[in-house]
Amino acid sequence: MRTSEEDQQAILEAAEYALPIQRQASQDQEAEMKKKLVEEGMELTEPDLEPFRKAVEPVYEKWAPEIGQELVDKVKNFQY
Repeated sequence: MRTSEEDQQAILEAAEYALPIQRQASQDQEAEMKKKLVEEGMELTEPDLEPFRKAVEPVYEKWAPEIGQELVDKVKNFQY
């Protein structure tokens, strides 16, 4: 069964609408679970992401000409 263009558009619009809601729900759940783990005695650490960002720069430089700088910038600036 093929989906009509209209149905495809409706699905894409629904996904676009739901995405930020789902991301917020995931962040809320993560914060709740971290709090619960700390309350149970677990020590949580947060990694310093800067060394990882620097390490991946050559990958961005290599692939930017092929996939486009716009996509690379979206990945680099993604906020979750």
